[in-house]
Amino acid sequence: MAWTERYVSVAGGGNHDGTTETDAWTLAEAIAAPYAAGQRINVKAGTYANTTTGRTFNIAGTTTAPIWWRGYNATIGDLDADFATAKPAITFTTGLFQVNASYQLFSNLDISGAQTTAAQVRLLTGTNIWMDRCRIECTSANANGRAFSSENTGCGISRSWIKSTSSADVARFTTNTGAMLGCAVVGGANGLAVSGTGIQHVICFNTFIDQGADAIDSSQATRLYILNNSIYSPAGQGIDLNTTIPTFAVIANNIFSECGTYGINNSTGANTGNVIRLHNDFYASGTADENGFGDHPSFSGQTESSSPFTSATDMTIPNTRNAIANGLPGLFENQTYTSYLDIGAVQRVEPVGGGGRPEIRGSNL
Repeated sequence: MAWTERYVSVAGGGNHDGTTETDAWTLAEAIAAPYAAGQRINVKAGTYANTTTGRTFNIAGTTTAPIWWRGYNATIGDLDADFATAKPAITFTTGLFQVNASYQLFSNLDISGAQTTAAQVRLLTGTNIWMDRCRIECTSANANGRAFSSENTGCGISRSWIKSTSSADVARFTTNTGAMLGCAVVGGANGLAVSGTGIQHVICFNTFIDQGADAIDSSQATRLYILNNSIYSPAGQGIDLNTTIPTFAVIANNIFSECGTYGINNSTGANTGNVIRLHNDFYASGTADENGFGDHPSFSGQTESSSPFTSATDMTIPNTRNAIANGLPGLFENQTYTSYLDIGAVQRVEPVGGGGRPEIRGSNL
């Protein structure tokens, strides 16, 4: 589609109409303008301080003309393939960033604050809302101080760095279909809490680092796909299936290092045949690699004699490790959000001419 370009800047305002960089809106003006379906709203780097005032996005796009809020640094589009350069910083004290309308995209934004009511970024109503390549942090030591919450259908987050304090879960999915893809999930109580009925969730290519409880805590009842994630040092479980077991789940190609209790825990011990565990890699689980599955086998699981990661602050996997040799996911160069280009599964590439054993290379998203 052909986008209608609009512009936002900290230097904008007055009689500006948002149609050019020199006539840019402020962020508040852009939200109130109102913006419209089919617009790509280019937000220039700078600090957009909102203190206690929340920013709520209420205008919906359409299936053929969504709305795209896209951060840039100096040149339009310069952050679309650049994790290192400064993004627009949207800051709050107790306010939050909330989306209440369908078919909106948000990319290349740095959103932070200390809200205490819901989540720093909350996808509340509307469908098909997506966050990509964003940095999101909530610094509130409060049980509601989540960084990210998705609460409707077809919503999700990808290639983003998200963090909360130990008082709250970092991210939450509650109802309907959603996805978390290629994210760095740092700290928090649980890294990701998933719940609801009649839904399915896809959790792939993420790294979970140093959670105070579980990396992934799920009580959702329908379909769950947890694939190609790397889980480092949660105090509780790597994956905890509790309260309600999905009618079908696949947990495959994940790496579990130094989980406090179990790598994968089925708290109820029910429906074990509905949970397929395949080709996971475990190191130093506190009690056991798996629990609660009775006699239902785990296929092609393996254990490591030492941590598969280079170090606690460097989440890459050396080529000498069994994990990478068997095609399990390669991770981050380090824990800073500007350096997560190496996230993703190891991809197998056929040698020139075909045939023979595939070459293994780390992939980038």
